[in-house]
Amino acid sequence: MPRHTLNAMLDSLRKSRLQAGDVVVYICLFTGSGAIGANNEERNRFYITKNGLQSLTNLKDASTRIPRIYEAIIFSDVDHLFKYQEEYHRMIFRDWTWCADPDDNEQNRKNEERYKQEIKYLVAQKKRDRQMKVEQKPVIIHQPRNDPAPILSLKAVFEELYKNKYGRLSHCNYKRTERLRELEQIFGRGLLLSAINYYFIADDVPNGTGAKNSNPG
Repeated sequence: MPRHTLNAMLDSLRKSRLQAGDVVVYICLFTGSGAIGANNEERNRFYITKNGLQSLTNLKDASTRIPRIYEAIIFSDVDHLFKYQEEYHRMIFRDWTWCADPDDNEQNRKNEERYKQEIKYLVAQKKRDRQMKVEQKPVIIHQPRNDPAPILSLKAVFEELYKNKYGRLSHCNYKRTERLRELEQIFGRGLLLSAINYYFIADDVPNGTGAKNSNPG
């Protein structure tokens, strides 16, 4: 089917004028219509039973979606993508048409560019939302396996988190261990545990080297 027509359908989906199932129904009907290349006046008039449409699309309410699809895209001359007639057990379709190719239509060329920009914005927004969820993720204190001690050292917590994420042991030498103890006395155990956990779930954390990504190694 013409690519721009499909893009217009997906745009209606993003604008909530259509549902995902509506797009599935339209694609199935268009594919079966043989519209492209048909030159007869009614452009390959055909019918399909309501049960047949349900079986074709695997949607129990397929036939009830037709009016919404019909109204989703209307051309400047008040034409629709198709014409249809509903009967008791079947639906009749005719006069199939489609959106002009962007290379041949200035308005559709602008529409295609708008679609691209909107999708780019939505993708960026999804990434921001995902990052916010990570940053707001509650702190989970992981206990090292096979260690019965009720209160673990910050060094043990750090090493276990490192091993869980990177699959290898970290090198927490004597100086680093002493530094953790000093920081615990200054800021308290709870704050240090939160900071250690955040270090391993954040994509971008401040550090003394100026590196953009966390790298406990």
